[in-house]
Amino acid sequence: MKIARIDSHSIKVPYTFGGGHQGEGLRTWTTNNILLVRVETDTGIVGWGEAFCYACTDAVRAALHSMVAPLAIGQDARDIARLSYDLQQKLHLFGRYGITIFALSGLDIALWDIAGKAANLPLHRLLGGAGRDSLPAYASLLKYRDPEKVAARAKQAFDEGAIATSSCTRPRRPRCGRPAGGGRGRGHHGRHQLPVDARAGAPHDDEAPALRSPLARGADLPARGFSAIARLRARHGCADGGGREQLHSPSSSATCSPPAPSTTHSPALTKVGGVTEFLKVATLAACCRRR
Repeated sequence: MKIARIDSHSIKVPYTFGGGHQGEGLRTWTTNNILLVRVETDTGIVGWGEAFCYACTDAVRAALHSMVAPLAIGQDARDIARLSYDLQQKLHLFGRYGITIFALSGLDIALWDIAGKAANLPLHRLLGGAGRDSLPAYASLLKYRDPEKVAARAKQAFDEGAIATSSCTRPRRPRCGRPAGGGRGRGHHGRHQLPVDARAGAPHDDEAPALRSPLARGADLPARGFSAIARLRARHGCADGGGREQLHSPSSSATCSPPAPSTTHSPALTKVGGVTEFLKVATLAACCRRR
């Protein structure tokens, strides 16, 4: 079963994150941009994937069609792991993260969709079974620079079913909000978490008061300054997470020997290289006793 065709479809959904329209990527954020990747095999099976493309749709689409597709078309659609490794090897000149990996993510997810359809099985069955029938939701908010807006958006997320949320902060000054109307730390139902999110800059000792706050149940921290992260965790008992931009590949996640970069890994399928690379990160996390 060979890859016969690769197409993409750009979708822009009207969107507001509850703050000013200036979002990440130095652009006016009024739409949620999605790049769907459609892969068709010579047997007629069609798979769909998604490539991360916020503020970079044209670049990711160009990488998909001019760099990835010419190498992938004609290859065995069933040998996903080999193809993923081969494409990353051939395209390594363009970086181990960013536009190229976003495009590869869309292709990889689509190939796993094809594998499930060919086997007439859902993806979780291909991966060994679900293990559970539900998962808690986590709402990752953006930068508001206003405690009242943080509180309002956090409350909205909790009301919609999320059990945890965080909001970006400026460098060296992590802040955390509380849901409007109540609660200490875990919200007015006693089950919500409000992590400190220091993605915008590396943690320093002057952040310790915020991390000791009863609201600070965790911190989503950047990859740089791993030793500082470990010191804060050891000193203040603050759980931390390696997020979508920080621990973005198996190679970066492999740095889990002391001082470990994070207690929780949370790579995004559309950024890390798809299902194939996500599974590698999950395996490394399990070996290092991380979540």
